[in-house]
Amino acid sequence: MPLSKIPVEPAPSKKTRLTPHFETCQFVLSRDGEILRCAQNSGDKIGYPEASLQGRNLRQILLEILPTWEPLLPQNLGDESSTLFLPWPGDDSPLCTGLGLSRLTLEDKVYVTLSPKLVPIETRSGDCPEGVMSNPELVGQLWRESITSRKQLQNYLHNFPGIFFRQRPDLSFSYVGPGFTEKLGDFTGKIFKNGRGFLELIFEEDRAFYLAEIEKKSHPGDTFSFSYRLRRPDNENIIYLMDVRTPQYTEAGQLMGYDGVWLDISRQVIAENQLAGMAWREHLATLTCGLLHDFSNIVAGIFSLSELYSASIDKDHPWYQGMSQIKKGSLEAQKLVRRIGELNRNLTGQRGFHNIENLVKDQLDLLKIIYPKSTQVRISLPGEELPVFLDDVSFRQMILNLALNARDAIDGAGEVTIEVKKVNSGQIAFTDADTGSFNPERDGVEILIKDNGRGIHSEHLESIFDPYFTTKEADKGSGFGLYNAKLFVEGCSGRIGVNSEPGRGSTFYVYLPLADFTEIPGKDEPKKPTNFYYKGRPNLLVYATQDPSKFDCVTLMRQREWEVITFDNFDEITKYLQQADCLPNVLFLVYLGHDSQADTLISHVRKKYPFIKTALQITGRNPDEFSTDYSDRADMVLHGNMKSSEVLKELAGLLP
Repeated sequence: MPLSKIPVEPAPSKKTRLTPHFETCQFVLSRDGEILRCAQNSGDKIGYPEASLQGRNLRQILLEILPTWEPLLPQNLGDESSTLFLPWPGDDSPLCTGLGLSRLTLEDKVYVTLSPKLVPIETRSGDCPEGVMSNPELVGQLWRESITSRKQLQNYLHNFPGIFFRQRPDLSFSYVGPGFTEKLGDFTGKIFKNGRGFLELIFEEDRAFYLAEIEKKSHPGDTFSFSYRLRRPDNENIIYLMDVRTPQYTEAGQLMGYDGVWLDISRQVIAENQLAGMAWREHLATLTCGLLHDFSNIVAGIFSLSELYSASIDKDHPWYQGMSQIKKGSLEAQKLVRRIGELNRNLTGQRGFHNIENLVKDQLDLLKIIYPKSTQVRISLPGEELPVFLDDVSFRQMILNLALNARDAIDGAGEVTIEVKKVNSGQIAFTDADTGSFNPERDGVEILIKDNGRGIHSEHLESIFDPYFTTKEADKGSGFGLYNAKLFVEGCSGRIGVNSEPGRGSTFYVYLPLADFTEIPGKDEPKKPTNFYYKGRPNLLVYATQDPSKFDCVTLMRQREWEVITFDNFDEITKYLQQADCLPNVLFLVYLGHDSQADTLISHVRKKYPFIKTALQITGRNPDEFSTDYSDRADMVLHGNMKSSEVLKELAGLLP
């Protein structure tokens, strides 16, 4: 029976049976909507003889098939090029199938295609009629939608800055999204078996809190959040998580489990703890300076009196030895007060010429205080003047940061060796460093701080100089000590490295070039394009909203001994560019599809630092579909599907 003869009411059962078998047909219309010609058998597919179609208006024919389509059809099908969906009616509500009407206007003709179509997914509800599965075109649409949705979901799960999970009432897991293994290692099998596996990952002091929050807040229909710490078993790394979850209940009120997401807030917690104590530390510094001044006056009086009495009594007098000891102790106290006062100096950035041996010697008093009495400290100095041009306050802070790092790595009695030696140009420096040796282009000085502590796991060696990175608890480490040390050394055109083995200790290496006395003391050096890279080690900044240090291409760069600094925060990278004395050759920006700051960063670099080359890699989208505003500003645009080796090959073309 032709579709044009099917009554609209009351025979929906016939439509339900016939519409899933509708086949695609095509027509050529005039700009007025009249049929000029049609593809073979197109008339039969809509229930009209082909001879009777020519010259007729296609809109009128469609309304004869189903008058309820009138509000959906434009008055003239040739007015514009677009796609329409014309639903088939069902018994009580429209079916999930209909006709797709596609229009393409070229010159004075309009090409129209009618094909079976599923209702748009955003308005679809319920199950599709069984007859849909017998239509190959509709099955193909369902398949393509399924594949596309799956890819979109996988891309979302991969790029989302959190980890989705589904947890059972016994606290075991039925699903954990991508990112869990990266954060906590391959322990997913353990947490799938029973709730004890996950409880063992929770920091000991937080387990009772975790269980109490779960019991207290698991109400039907309520989404709640709380924060706790996890400890990675293989390296003791501590991660702060925000847990946002929704309990799922049956209609009978029985708890079925939880759907939720974990967000890593480690950096936020560390920063908040640092800011919380900043105001008090500022007041404490003011109070300390005042107390130091008064204490220094008292010690000066004791020293003067002890010196006076020591000079007035004979060496054989029984009090002479005691007065000499008082004199010596008060002199040491004066030196210590002076060292503490220097630590409270905030005026950094004033460079001058200094003898590196004297700078290190000046820190020995404080180093004795930093290390416990059970720790043996050995000092090896060259015994010659080695002039350097640097900020002495920042140098002291750098030495103390490295010394504190060694102290925290030592359990109980230990040994610390501080060695200073000259390195000639062309001589191999950092001989045993895991970060690689190199040949300095000018004479310099090498400083080694070695301890026999716990050591550093190999997977952390590439990240220890990154900002915020720490394996300590928030109240025991900020993640900025080694980062600030790296910034200071690089600002002096130097280099920093490390060698470590778990259980056998660590050695930190610092290379600083010797002064050639062409520098200008006290004058800030202007920002200028500097090819800050060692021979064979290009200098790049890599930016992405996720931690780019975990990217395969970054790992490959470091394996090939490229000098790479990674950032996942817009403010951090702009601050780095503003403060760095030596600027990078290339900025490599990885766009993950949800970074609103990407365009701003590219524009900022192009405007402020035009000598820095910019490379943009687009993931999750086709570069052809990407806004030209980005690509026009970048020197190079890379496809997201490129292999890491191909990415490095392309980036090498931007390097000098």
